[in-house]
Amino acid sequence: MAGNHGFLDGNKRTTLILVNLLLAKSGRPLGGIGIAQQNVDLENLILDSVQHAVTFDEMVAWFQARIKALPNKRRR
Repeated sequence: MAGNHGFLDGNKRTTLILVNLLLAKSGRPLGGIGIAQQNVDLENLILDSVQHAVTFDEMVAWFQARIKALPNKRRR
């Protein structure tokens, strides 16, 4: 999203909102730190992505290291 420049302005902000929305909808939020720091870290990842300073595999690893695991729930 951020790299495709869908809007004249606000592509990175929109990407930040979309990532947070998708994580919330999936029930798998980023964990371990406060929301303000999460947004700073995510914003830095988005900027790195736009500048091609991070690979897709590095982004996958970034999310895997930060996404909270869902608790095991027994189905009845």
